[in-house]
Amino acid sequence: MANFAIRAVLGLPITIFGTGKQLRDILYASDAAEAFGAFYRSRKPGIYNTGGGPDNRISLVESIALIEELTGKKAQVQFQEGRFGDLHYFVTDHSKLTNALAGARASARAKA
Repeated sequence: MANFAIRAVLGLPITIFGTGKQLRDILYASDAAEAFGAFYRSRKPGIYNTGGGPDNRISLVESIALIEELTGKKAQVQFQEGRFGDLHYFVTDHSKLTNALAGARASARAKA
């Protein structure tokens, strides 16, 4: 998504491989920073996924429409054949991280 936004702002073409209906989840930078901070405070060992999750999923064409709305500029979009191995649906299950770090996040909020 960041690549789409950068290309749109610079007036460069955006290439979508496939239909554009592929779904991705969006992770806000502030949410990533909060997760890293909570992990640092808790230091719970493990392997965790982080991402926007199902509540923050958006299709590629929806993301371009949003970028156009925010920039006030029509994006130059070109479609090409889908590529073998590309994911049609990528939405993170971050429940393990959320559960493991719930205490560290609550502690940080109480101190603020």
